[in-house]
Amino acid sequence: MSYLKFSPNSEYLLTCSNDKSLILWQVSSGSMIHKYERHNDMVNCCAWLTDSKRFISGSPDHSMIIWDIDGTILHTWQCIRPHDIAVDSSGDRLVVASESNLVLYSLGTKEEIGRIGDTANITSLSLSDNGHNVLVNLESGQIHLWNLETNTLLHHYSGHQQHRFIIRSCFGLPDQSIILSGSEDSKLYIWHRDRERLVEVVSGHGATISCVAWNRNTSGMFASASDDKIVCIWERRIT
Repeated sequence: MSYLKFSPNSEYLLTCSNDKSLILWQVSSGSMIHKYERHNDMVNCCAWLTDSKRFISGSPDHSMIIWDIDGTILHTWQCIRPHDIAVDSSGDRLVVASESNLVLYSLGTKEEIGRIGDTANITSLSLSDNGHNVLVNLESGQIHLWNLETNTLLHHYSGHQQHRFIIRSCFGLPDQSIILSGSEDSKLYIWHRDRERLVEVVSGHGATISCVAWNRNTSGMFASASDDKIVCIWERRIT
């Protein structure tokens, strides 16, 4: 598997695979509901629409597909090569990381409605809860925070290591005032979002930390996944 995502209603889990397919799972039973096959390369990203009945998949084959969960293809984009995708909380806009660009699409018209060029290839993105800001990890080892309404670079964060692998970062705390990222030096990095100040560096893994996720229902609980084949659940007081 290359990526996975829970549906907004938490009823389904969608998994993306290197065998060019996606699989839809029923969370309550663990049973497979549907397998989707149309891409010509691995499926490396997906995003749910807000109704939990449709989703979007992306692949290095330069395509993105909107699916109904019954397997019906509702729309296909044959254009850019998506590295990561996200749908904002309104359900009206798709944000795509492609090479060094953030590309915005209207999910109503399916047309491109905006584009932001960054300084290096974007490997992953994370949208803020209100959909106005997007956090991106760059191959250059920087993390940038962009405002999608004004197309302005708000903040940048450094100190972690990213050169060879895909590293994912996320917003932390209920007010999203913290930025959390993994790193190739096996450590977790935590910054204050607006001050760009490095708050803490956390050790505990034995290999690259590629993915992090914050528990939105708590003030200090988050998870990290590493190439050491371990997932850690952390609880820390962040001030």
